[in-house]
Amino acid sequence: MVGEDPRQRPLRVAVVVPVFNGERFLAETLESICAQSRRADEIIVVNDCSTDRSSEIARIFDVTVIDLERSTGPGGARNRGIQAATADVIALCDADDLWLEDHLASVVGLLERFPEAGMAFSRVRLFGAMDHEQERVLPANVPSTVFWEQYHENIVIPSGAVIRKAVWMEAGSFDESPRLVGCEDWEFTLRVAAKALLVCAEHVSVGYRKHPAQLTSASKPRIMRAEYDVRARLLADARAHESPEFVARMERAFLATWEWRLRDSWSKRSWFWMRLFLALHRVVPGAGPTRRKWSTRSALLPVAWCADRLRATLRIKAHHDSAPRRRSQRRAPSAPCT
Repeated sequence: MVGEDPRQRPLRVAVVVPVFNGERFLAETLESICAQSRRADEIIVVNDCSTDRSSEIARIFDVTVIDLERSTGPGGARNRGIQAATADVIALCDADDLWLEDHLASVVGLLERFPEAGMAFSRVRLFGAMDHEQERVLPANVPSTVFWEQYHENIVIPSGAVIRKAVWMEAGSFDESPRLVGCEDWEFTLRVAAKALLVCAEHVSVGYRKHPAQLTSASKPRIMRAEYDVRARLLADARAHESPEFVARMERAFLATWEWRLRDSWSKRSWFWMRLFLALHRVVPGAGPTRRKWSTRSALLPVAWCADRLRATLRIKAHHDSAPRRRSQRRAPSAPCT
C-alpha cells in the first residue's frame, strides 16, 4: 500500500536451516517448521556439502534448497541462507531440532511488540540423550541488555532465535573460521548483545535434540578452548577501545567465568575437565591465586571420588540392612484379643 508505514505491517519471516549429513532428523525438523501456526514467508535449507540424502529429503518439502560447492561450517551455511533471504526477520533452526507449533508466533510477535529489540528467543527443552528445560536467566517479555549474561555462557540457542536482518548486517555475519566451529553462534550473539536489546519469550517453544553425533558433543574440548580465545580477544579489544571501568568489569567477568568452570569440574569429580580449564589460565587475567588454589585442590580429586563411592556404598548397605527389619515389622501379628 502506498504510504504504508513498514513498522505497522506484519514482519516477513525467513527460516534458515543449515544441514550437514542430517538425513536422520531433517524431515522431522522441516515438518515442525511447516506446521507453524504463523507460517514463514520463506524456508531456506542450506546443504553444507552433505554426503547423505539431506538435499534430497529437503526437496520433498516446499522450501528453497541451496547446495554449497564447498563446506563452510554451520556459520557459513547460515550466512549464505541469510544473504539469500528477502524477509525482515531471520529465524534459525538447526537440522536436528524441533519447534512447537506456536514458536514463530511467539518470538516474531515479540519483535513486533518491541521494535527496540534486535533479537528475540525462546528457551529450549533438551531431549534425546538429555531431558531438562533450559534455565531462565532473563525476565520474560522485557527487552534487556544481556551482554554480560551471554559473556558468562551461551543463553541463546540458535534454534530458538529470531533476528532482524538489519541487526545481522550491523553486527556482522557469523564467523566462518574453522577454529570457531561449534561456538560461532555464541560469539555471534555476543556481538549482537553488544549492540542491541534482546527479549526472551515466556514459554519454551523449542526442542533441542542431544545425540552422540552432535557437533558440540564430539568437539566440546576444542570448543571450550575456542570460547576462551574469543574472551581473550574481546579483552584485548576492550583494553584498546573501552573505558578502564569497562575493562575492569570484563576482567572480573572473565576470571569469575573461569572459576565457575573449575568449581563445576570439581563438583562433577572430572579430572579431565579440571586439567583442561587449569591449562587455560594463561589467557585469564589475574588467574594466579585462583590457579594455585584449584591446582592444589585438583590433586585431591581421586580422594574425593573414592570418598563419594564409599559414601554411596555405605548408603546402599544401610538400606539393605534395614530392609529385613522393615519387612518383619510389617509382618508382626497383632496382639490377640482377650
